[in-house]
Amino acid sequence: MGSIQPMPDCVPVFRSLQEASMDTGEVFQLLGGQLVMTLPSLVGWVAAMVVAVVLKRRDGGRATLFLLIGTTIMVVVILLRVPVAGLPALFIGQGLAAIDAAARLSVYLMVVESLKLGGIVCLVYAFWLQFHVSETLRRSP
Repeated sequence: MGSIQPMPDCVPVFRSLQEASMDTGEVFQLLGGQLVMTLPSLVGWVAAMVVAVVLKRRDGGRATLFLLIGTTIMVVVILLRVPVAGLPALFIGQGLAAIDAAARLSVYLMVVESLKLGGIVCLVYAFWLQFHVSETLRRSP
């Protein structure tokens, strides 16, 4: 059996937090990549929002209003998730310890996910209002 070997010199180890931070160009590359990844869902939710606006302008009811609110919240959530890729580098670049940067990122993501939950609730309520058939209507011939 061999003994534990020291870590080789070829493995990069950050000597300080400043070495771990990224320059502005790298952060923008990360944000661009995140935007490209979220682009399909962003286009889908914007299209759903446009449909909701058209329905609302055609004298849509309460269900259409909640559809519009839900789709708008989902678009905002997607736009708020784009900077997630660059936030740790920003926090570390400001001199925060990695654990503090992770804590701030967790709080940010918790707020974003809470908004997402609110959007889903609005969408479910909109569909429930639109397609819910009352008990009296089901019994009538």
